Amino acid sequence: MTDVAIETVSKRSFAAALDWPGWCRAGKDEGSALAALAAYAARYAAVAKKARIAFNPRSAAAFRVVEHL
Repeated sequence: MTDVAIETVSKRSFAAALDWPGWCRAGKDEGSALAALAAYAARYAAVAKKARIAFNPRSAAAFRVVEHL
C-alpha cells in the first residue's frame, strides 16, 4: 500500500503519494484524483525496480489515504 494525502479545494482534489516526492495528480473529486495517481504509476515503476522496492499500484485500491487537507 502507498500512503497518500488528499487535498480538496472548491473544484478539484489532489492526491499525493507521501513517500514518493513529485508523484501527485489532480481530479474533479477524491476518487478521480486517486485514479489519476494510479494511472501515473508506471513512470515510477522503473525507479522502484532499480531500488528493488515492491511497487505495483494498478488502481486506486492500492492507496491508503492517511491525511485529508
